[in-house]
Amino acid sequence: MGMSCVAIFHESIPHVWATFITHLIAALWSAFQLWSTHAFKANYSKLIMGVDDHTGYLGLLGGGACAGQDMLPAYFNPRIDVELAIAILNFISVFTSGYLAYRLVYVFGWNTFKHIGASVIIHRVYKLVLTLSILIQLSLFYIVASVVRPLVVRLDRSEIRSIGGMD
Repeated sequence: MGMSCVAIFHESIPHVWATFITHLIAALWSAFQLWSTHAFKANYSKLIMGVDDHTGYLGLLGGGACAGQDMLPAYFNPRIDVELAIAILNFISVFTSGYLAYRLVYVFGWNTFKHIGASVIIHRVYKLVLTLSILIQLSLFYIVASVVRPLVVRLDRSEIRSIGGMD
């Protein structure tokens, strides 16, 4: 959201494309999460329940680790439903973002050309400055995210210990 605002305020073509690429990465990640959940469900069915998803055949080892008993009956279907909805919304967002990026690049291209003049070298330098601005913003985001993540995990673990009486 922040990068989209910067793209509009500065009329920055590199920021528009970076926003589109982040939408694309989010959509691909949600598709990967959906695939990963299906793979996890297949492994769970095979190893824990002893049922092969493709054939429905119980294994020779007496039905898996839990003898054919489903220990997580209400886990996979709601998770797959939510991940499917997220993936659909992300791909709709990608197509919308792609169309808007195409339109904004056309408009911003003319405005930038009129704003900084006809020199091709100046135009390239201006795009380079905007690209470096994107890299600085993204690196700052990843630095903050990498610093905050361990703190959140540590807080979660301390709450679990205090709830479980392990203090």
